[in-house]
Amino acid sequence: MEEQAHLLWETTQEWASPPSSLHKAVSVTHSYTIQLNILSRWLAKGERQLGWKIGASADGARKMMGLDAPISGYLLASREYPSGHVFSHADIGRPIIESELCVTLADEILPTATREQAIAAIGSIAPAFEIVDMRLNLREDILLGIADNCVQWAIVTGPPVPLPEGLDLGSVRVEMKRNGQVVESVLGREVIDNQIDSLLWLAKHLAAHGQQLRAGHKIMTGTFTKPTPIAKGDTWETSFAGFGHVSASFA
Repeated sequence: MEEQAHLLWETTQEWASPPSSLHKAVSVTHSYTIQLNILSRWLAKGERQLGWKIGASADGARKMMGLDAPISGYLLASREYPSGHVFSHADIGRPIIESELCVTLADEILPTATREQAIAAIGSIAPAFEIVDMRLNLREDILLGIADNCVQWAIVTGPPVPLPEGLDLGSVRVEMKRNGQVVESVLGREVIDNQIDSLLWLAKHLAAHGQQLRAGHKIMTGTFTKPTPIAKGDTWETSFAGFGHVSASFA
């Protein structure tokens, strides 16, 4: 496992594709162990952990990848950008965009937490994009994908707002535009797991790996929209009913 982590760290620092020697070589037991080993190397290098991301947060995505539960990865503070940021398309190998809600925790969420305790722990929610670099095919090698931090590249966040009291997150409607044209309009409950359930899953999952959801962590709770390739020159904007909008451009 240490050798696999070392090999992956060499490519991770360059945001490059994992070495071919690791394809189909990572075990179920070691996928998250390697991921967290890489995180510890980033932290030793001076990076700060921003929080966590949840992937495969819908039945359809899990079935497509042969999973029976979501997956998770870490977020680095240096990879968060404000809404309206202009990226260089050339800096991202195979860029994909996803529309998500980013939760900031005001309190910890323990693995034994109830739904009410998880809701009470939410400090704010922001409209967000996740930018992933599809540097490997997750369907072909999901275990290496997990070790490689679920192909995370960056997040873009809009202004945070408090969670409205009594709001059913499943009722949030999301509209995504590419260059001013609507490409997707979806209702939360029809396309994604309930975000509170996802937070509870993440708290239990992290505890099994010696980690914890802490106050101040930002959590990307999974995509409402289909993972969509980004073309050079694109401008993307997504609005989330009750939570505002987020935008990003790729020059």
